[in-house]
Amino acid sequence: MLLPLLRDCFPNRIMLAICIDSLLFGFTHLLINSSQLTLSYVIPQVFYAAMGGLVFCGLYLRTNNLVWSMMLHALSDVSVIVSLATHTHTAAQLSIPTAYAIGISVLYLVLFIIVAFIIRWQVRPKKSALSQ
Repeated sequence: MLLPLLRDCFPNRIMLAICIDSLLFGFTHLLINSSQLTLSYVIPQVFYAAMGGLVFCGLYLRTNNLVWSMMLHALSDVSVIVSLATHTHTAAQLSIPTAYAIGISVLYLVLFIIVAFIIRWQVRPKKSALSQ
């Protein structure tokens, strides 16, 4: 829902709007989860969610329909729900070593950049028939 506002703020810089939207989406996961889980577990989730945010923005812009992005988000949450429902663990057990958290975060950051290029290609302005 933030993307249309950002698109209006940056009319000729759609990728900037998409990246800001996606990073804010990722940081909401930090705000929601950091009180319950360790930062070493949450920080990689932030980058993963930001990468997902890119995909959700691209899908929204491609289809002009928020429902598809919402359904994809719900589908991506199924694995988390199943994991939490079938495994008994506490927040303390959902901790990973800091070195792993950094490595996973860097991996997700690289994937974020790759996905950003793919989304950029998908949402690029179409050449008009007159310019061909």
